[in-house]
Amino acid sequence: MIATAYYPVVGQNVIEYNFTDRKPEFKLPDNITKGEFYQLKIDNINTNFYKITVNTKDSVTSRALSMPTFGDLPLDALTSAIAGLSPLSTAVNLALENAEESVGFMAKAYTAIDFAKVLKAVGNPRLNDVKQELNRVQSALKEHLNTLESIAMQIGNLKLKVYTARLQYMRLGGTPASFAYEDAFTTIERLRSLLPALQAEVADSKATYEAFAKANNDVIIGDLAETDKAIRAAFGEFETTISKARNAVNADAVNALLTSILFLENNRDNNFLSMPFQFTGDKAILDITIAPRGDSLLGQTYSTRLTFPLEKKAYAGVGLSFYYSTLKNEAFSFVETADTDSTSHFNAVQEEKAAGEIGLASLFRLGTMAGKAKKVGIHFSLGPGLSISDKVKPRVLYGVGMTLGDVHTLAIDLGGNTGYVDKKSVALDLSRNYSAKPETSVVSVLQTGIFFSLGYLFRF
Repeated sequence: MIATAYYPVVGQNVIEYNFTDRKPEFKLPDNITKGEFYQLKIDNINTNFYKITVNTKDSVTSRALSMPTFGDLPLDALTSAIAGLSPLSTAVNLALENAEESVGFMAKAYTAIDFAKVLKAVGNPRLNDVKQELNRVQSALKEHLNTLESIAMQIGNLKLKVYTARLQYMRLGGTPASFAYEDAFTTIERLRSLLPALQAEVADSKATYEAFAKANNDVIIGDLAETDKAIRAAFGEFETTISKARNAVNADAVNALLTSILFLENNRDNNFLSMPFQFTGDKAILDITIAPRGDSLLGQTYSTRLTFPLEKKAYAGVGLSFYYSTLKNEAFSFVETADTDSTSHFNAVQEEKAAGEIGLASLFRLGTMAGKAKKVGIHFSLGPGLSISDKVKPRVLYGVGMTLGDVHTLAIDLGGNTGYVDKKSVALDLSRNYSAKPETSVVSVLQTGIFFSLGYLFRF
């Protein structure tokens, strides 16, 4: 089993900013500790318009996204085809008018025209029937054209709705309304049923005309050949255009359209929340860049750098201090008193006790800042010391204290001071007369006293 550490993103570790105001007010996690996670949250920002880069590494999208819409579908070919078909009826009429003029001219100039040509152009009794059929085909083509133009108008309207929705989602400020997906589906389904029906009708008309043209080829092959050519070209253009129109509303095209709108709609809440970042050092530096998603979006680019925590709440350091302690050493002197000319005795006399001891200490301090001003710190202290006396004695000092200042601080400590002190030996009797001066009057005893110190600490 593998043990893992869990460091949650606590509420105070979310860096919040309101992009609407753009005031110099960031809520920074100054109390964050190593190992914890933090996040960047930007409110009231249109992420469809702006790309947000954090720490020179994009956390959402590294480039401007290409939004597929009907603008990427082959509507231009459809529009061009319709525009090319519009003068078709004129071409048919012109061909027929030319045929009529040819017939009138031939009737007036009968004696000057070769008989075979006149028979071909005027004398053929099926000419009127052919002309009527051409008129019928012309009317059918106009009906097909009207249907195709209606379909193109519906596709254009849907395209306009898509563009309008995109503009609303890209607009800065405000929350756009949701896109009407159901209406779009209804329109697309209607178009997908109309186009096959129209394609079948055009194919039917084409087959009927080709059968008629084949049966009357001897009449058409003459002055009506250009008309026949124009009609056949129109049928071919209709087939190509309807096929492209069906591709424009096929399942893949519809999926591309609605996916693009869905992406924009998913960002409609105008909020950005980054992935969690882990705090691993003494300071964190966030480089934030907010820029338009494309060069065509003529918006301003914003960038800033955040550094936190500017001052750590926790601190540690080692500094030198002078201390005063309640530990006391006892001292004894021996007074020699003559008994006779040749003999004497010694008496032990206790010297005046010192009020305490002073010394030097090198204290390690670990603590935290208190208050918003961050000029007062509270800490634990521990370290070695040396008493300053005729006999230098080692000491261990421990306790609590405080610092005053920013970086170079005055350190005040209070606590216990443990070490060996000189105490009267139990073998020494102050009331006894000794014939010889005792060699030992004190012994070393481990004791603990109270100390107070003043010193210097460079807080880091």
